[in-house]
Amino acid sequence: MLEQVSVPAITGPTACGKTELILSLAEELPLEIVVCDSRKVFRGLDTGAAKPSAEMRERVRFHLMDIVEPDESFSVHDFIPLAAKAISEILGRNRLPVLEGGTGLYLSALAHWFKFDRAPAIPELREVLADKWARDGYDAFVTVALAVFPEAREAVDVHNPRRMLRFLEANLATLPPDELPGVLAALELLEAEGAVRRACLEWNERRTRVSAAPEMSGISTAGFVLEVSRDVLWERIRNRTRQMFASGLVAEVKALLDSGIPADSQALQGIGYREVIEFLLGHTSLEEAESQVAIHTRQLAKRQRTWFRHQLTDFATIPFTSQEER
Repeated sequence: MLEQVSVPAITGPTACGKTELILSLAEELPLEIVVCDSRKVFRGLDTGAAKPSAEMRERVRFHLMDIVEPDESFSVHDFIPLAAKAISEILGRNRLPVLEGGTGLYLSALAHWFKFDRAPAIPELREVLADKWARDGYDAFVTVALAVFPEAREAVDVHNPRRMLRFLEANLATLPPDELPGVLAALELLEAEGAVRRACLEWNERRTRVSAAPEMSGISTAGFVLEVSRDVLWERIRNRTRQMFASGLVAEVKALLDSGIPADSQALQGIGYREVIEFLLGHTSLEEAESQVAIHTRQLAKRQRTWFRHQLTDFATIPFTSQEER
């Protein structure tokens, strides 16, 4: 078990400047980064996942990037033990581990529970889903579920019903009570509301017990959410999208497909990849693909802000702008 230590955690919406801040801190502190990002774990996803450049990696060491083949699946349950090992090794070198990334589920699992405890199974929900999938088809349900939880594309293998089920149970169990009816209605699962509400109560009690027993986790976390004004963030997203396409995003996606990576693999469901796939299939123009990436990235940033506000209530919010923007 790790000694009691305080580990900084830095997050914020996509393009808010997390890597820039990390590089600045690395000039003053002996730190190493534990990356909490569901895209950066995949090998070969470099431009579209906005991985740090080789020059950046020379300045500071990043962990948990390029650890999974792009045709494999990966989830928070795979991530947690790897992150725990990385943190332990960094501390063993008398250096400071810093959690950094925008995948909220990964970061929250580390920051709040460390040894990740699965949300409770909801048998009644599973029965309702089994009937629904048998009646309407699993693919039809996935389309509906992705409209409600678009982040599922990047968090789990949506083509795997078992993983999708666990994703739903985990996310429904952590919803604020007042949001639950609307989400279940959108999923057409209102008949399972009573069971899901009971699971929410059980999960909240479990989280309270874990939070009250820090010796169970081995670490405490000093968390920070970077806050950037909407206009500044939108401009950063526009600029980053243009830079990704100029830096070879289309060629990167084509190379992955040509190497045999399925277009519907978990790795290629992220923003940037699926829009370029549509272009390569001839369904959109290059200009339309670039525009869609920018739009979808803005939508992601809005969802991230909402998620951080509800789920990372113990994190401090700090304004952050670059020197050029001040």
